[in-house]
Amino acid sequence: MVACLAVNLSPGPSVLLVTSISAAHGFKAGLFAVLGMTTGAFLHILLAASGVAALLATSEFAYTTIQYLGAAYLIYLGIGLLRGGRQTVTNTDDKTEVNG
Repeated sequence: MVACLAVNLSPGPSVLLVTSISAAHGFKAGLFAVLGMTTGAFLHILLAASGVAALLATSEFAYTTIQYLGAAYLIYLGIGLLRGGRQTVTNTDDKTEVNG
């Protein structure tokens, strides 16, 4: 738990990500970014502590499987972004539209 907090509280790319998401989409989106990163870091530390890292280090099949599953997920996300096209975000406070 201490390692998870240290990773998330230290300045770096995660702070830049939360700052940019918060500036672009508001407090709620920034909060969800923080929660997602904290959950990911906690699960990573939990799995490493439980021996999954040792399994991946000793089993070439398990490591390769995880690599291909990760690559497939990234491809899936990329296709979703390409198919989504341009999105229009409407700010309900002052009714201005932003194309992105």
